[in-house]
Amino acid sequence: KEGSRGIAIEVGAGIGRLSKHLLLPLFSEVDMLEPCQKFLDASAEYIGEPAAARIGRRFCVGMEDWQPEPARQYAVVWV
Repeated sequence: KEGSRGIAIEVGAGIGRLSKHLLLPLFSEVDMLEPCQKFLDASAEYIGEPAAARIGRRFCVGMEDWQPEPARQYAVVWV
């Protein structure tokens, strides 16, 4: 079933190309981790509705500084 595999996070997400074309069709929610706010800001328009509504959190931080929330369980961490 499309989008039924839990939560994924894309590290170095940019504007969300991989999230849009690979992760969102497979997972119910996708978080994005990207150090450039400009790319995160552009991601909602690039991904488009209704898929953009399934982007959970947009973290503007580098991977080395990111601390995952203990209660948030990721099925996939895509680097």
